[in-house]
Amino acid sequence: QTVAGAGNGFSVSTDGFVGESSCSGDYITIIDGYGAGEEACSRSRYCGLELKTAGGSGCSTETAGTVYSKVMPFLVEVVTDSTETSSTPSDTGQKGFFLSYQQLAC
Repeated sequence: QTVAGAGNGFSVSTDGFVGESSCSGDYITIIDGYGAGEEACSRSRYCGLELKTAGGSGCSTETAGTVYSKVMPFLVEVVTDSTETSSTPSDTGQKGFFLSYQQLAC
């Protein structure tokens, strides 16, 4: 599901971020996503050039890696806004993204 008006693009930052407060413009959602061994630190929003998960003391450490989710059905949502402008070169000319996933046995 794409949540956006016609003509809006999906942009990425120069790094990866996780969480509702860090990803407010363009992001994907993987409901209750978490890193290996960090299920207590689940988040639902991911943005930037790489997927990162929260972990560590207070869930304050972000680490690039695989995002797991036990929510069924598995769903990835794409959310965009209309902030792409020529004054932000990293946003200009973005054509989309590539996401590879694997379903693991329960």
